[in-house]
Amino acid sequence: MIARRNHIQQIRLTAFVFWLFQKGVNPAEIAESLTQTGEGDAPFKHIRCPVCRWRPRSEDLWYCDDCAHPEYFFEGCGMEWNTFATRGLCPGCMHQWRYTSG
Repeated sequence: MIARRNHIQQIRLTAFVFWLFQKGVNPAEIAESLTQTGEGDAPFKHIRCPVCRWRPRSEDLWYCDDCAHPEYFFEGCGMEWNTFATRGLCPGCMHQWRYTSG
């Protein structure tokens, strides 16, 4: 009985994933939905630069661009978004940034 239930859940998950790929969402729409928290700057109140103590706001944007050191990523898509709202995931090319610089 448990094996059958897990099998059904896996089929549902697979169908959902295929549905997501067929939807064809614009990257700009993804960025907008990910950065709209409805809480103002509350999600960013504990984030700050350890050197200069600068705190990002929800309006601050980063760009997905080619980066030599330390990331060594040369396929930037040019998307602009708030990197802290998506935890470093570019909504344009889905690159997971490990480092954030301003």
